[in-house]
Amino acid sequence: MAHSKQLKGVIPALLIPFREDGSVDHGLLEKQVEYLVSKGVQGIFINGSTGESAYVSTEEKAEIVKTVARVARGKAALCAACIQPSTEQTLRELKVMERLEPDFIVAVTPYYFKVDQAVILEHYRAIASHSPVPVIAYDIPSCTHNKIHLDTILRIAEIPNVVGIKDSSGDFITFCRAISRPVKEGFSWIQGDDYLDAPSFLMGAQGIVTGTGNVWIDPYLE
Repeated sequence: MAHSKQLKGVIPALLIPFREDGSVDHGLLEKQVEYLVSKGVQGIFINGSTGESAYVSTEEKAEIVKTVARVARGKAALCAACIQPSTEQTLRELKVMERLEPDFIVAVTPYYFKVDQAVILEHYRAIASHSPVPVIAYDIPSCTHNKIHLDTILRIAEIPNVVGIKDSSGDFITFCRAISRPVKEGFSWIQGDDYLDAPSFLMGAQGIVTGTGNVWIDPYLE
């Protein structure tokens, strides 16, 4: 695990290939990872929204991480997402994922039910305190319906073991305001909306997570 490393660069959000019966095609998944690694991506975002992981069991997610790790470990940072609706469920999935030794754990806010900012803050404090792996917060209110506000973002950035945030909110003004504030050394601002990649790098973002890069990664690496 790369605890001392900062997450940065081009990080494709991995598509998960499914067979007609709904099972994961691990052979095709391995080929996809081989393609991305051969192109020189800096990280791989596993079991995120692009991978439809909300429909995948924790056991299946673990097998996906194992497949990706066989191909990419030591070549690209492995970012294993825990997409669960509550803190308790996230912590249970975290126990499974941490045994697979990803470089980073990624966690969304609680979802389904609307929660206030204090609950979101405590959610990340709990995850960070239980995780032996560095944590990336993940703001995607289009799916969770719980947007992380600017003040909360900055407080999350202060939590020990939280080393970055992936912003898929589409709120570029808040992203710019957040990135302009002083935070701890090594904290990563990661843009999660493809159409905001270039302006985010101009504003000082450390990296991007791209979905369309699964198909053609070259333009993102140039």
